[in-house]
Amino acid sequence: GKILQVEQVTEATQQTINSSSTWVALTDMTDTITTSSGSSVLIMLDTNVYVDNNIGYSIRITFNHSGISETDVYVDSATNTAVLHNGITRVNTNNTLIIKHSPSTTNEITYTAYARNSGESYFNSTRTSSLTLMEIGS
Repeated sequence: GKILQVEQVTEATQQTINSSSTWVALTDMTDTITTSSGSSVLIMLDTNVYVDNNIGYSIRITFNHSGISETDVYVDSATNTAVLHNGITRVNTNNTLIIKHSPSTTNEITYTAYARNSGESYFNSTRTSSLTLMEIGS
């Protein structure tokens, strides 16, 4: 397929998420795209996280458009996107999550990224995080 359009948001402001069993929206990690023919959307979430030893975090991505409520596209089943246990007091990590989503609509679609963790995490501590949406044509 061909890449028909690209939308991207970035966030450089540090966001602290304390130990939480509930999902917390990542600051400015919400973006919209309107597909031309209900094409697939490739979602790429690039996160920068600074965490203590033996701490993990999870990512959740949702979408919504007119006619539906917020629906999960991707959800970690546990706090396991990154579990760090390396004997270092603190560590900075960069992770990229790529998901293909087929929303089958030509309505404007809003995607939002969330996180939760098993300890204190600092998103965007040393570099920016980004959410990129690409419409993939057939």
